[in-house]
Amino acid sequence: MVSGLLELGIHKREETNPFFDIGTNGELVIGNNQWLVAGAGAAGPALEGYISRYSMRAAPGAIDSVKIHGEELSYTTIGNENPIGICGSGIIDLLAQMRLNGWINIAGELNPASSPRIVYLPDENQYGVIYAHAEESATGSPLYFSQTDIDQYLDTKAAAFTMMECLLESAGIAFEDLYHCYLSGAFPAHSDLESAITIGIFPDLLREKYRVLRNSSVDGARKVLLDHSQLAEAKELLENIYCVQFASIPDFLVRMQAAKFIPHTDMNRFPSVQQKLSNPDCGMDKL
Repeated sequence: MVSGLLELGIHKREETNPFFDIGTNGELVIGNNQWLVAGAGAAGPALEGYISRYSMRAAPGAIDSVKIHGEELSYTTIGNENPIGICGSGIIDLLAQMRLNGWINIAGELNPASSPRIVYLPDENQYGVIYAHAEESATGSPLYFSQTDIDQYLDTKAAAFTMMECLLESAGIAFEDLYHCYLSGAFPAHSDLESAITIGIFPDLLREKYRVLRNSSVDGARKVLLDHSQLAEAKELLENIYCVQFASIPDFLVRMQAAKFIPHTDMNRFPSVQQKLSNPDCGMDKL
């Protein structure tokens, strides 16, 4: 995070900006040239795709985008190969598209009546959505995302949203007061921002406020290698960042429960998603 801060320089600006780096863990800093508040928590394995039987990293054969129109589902794969699994960006699209088309409800529960792709899985005693039929997949087996997979994913996305919500509140800042929102890491770099907002990972801000970086830690490290005076600035940052322990926030878990819904129990926090749900054609063309 210090490396990313050196690259971004939000600690030198008057306006308040958050910097959220999501990888194996989620690290978050919010602040300006007067103060910096930081926190961290587990987030990445699910967001990066490692959650279900057929999850995989972003490699050839991974489904990386999904679109749904009514009862029909289509996808793209990395390398245009037959699918062998689904990566993080594909999962986010899948959940967002299922929500907008009524395949899942606000609680993430699958609706078998909405599409023949939602089937009962006898071996697992639960429903799942088949995103690639056996004849389509490279393995010769159907690829699916189960109800358990959805529930586990919602736990992770709720943690990411709640971390940002609690850190902002601890600093006395509202979402709408943010100047920009910087996102870094493989997950935001390769995922569709609109889908991530639709399922409630990130707040429903004006889209122009978002700035996505691929690898801020490497960029910051390069900066230090080229200018060793940056080491003194890094040390100063370490001494002046106030860290919040999310485990010490009394209602953190309660807030997480509210954020486990798609996008949230309080739909007023996500007006653009409300609009897409009331006018599905608007959302389906955009995602």
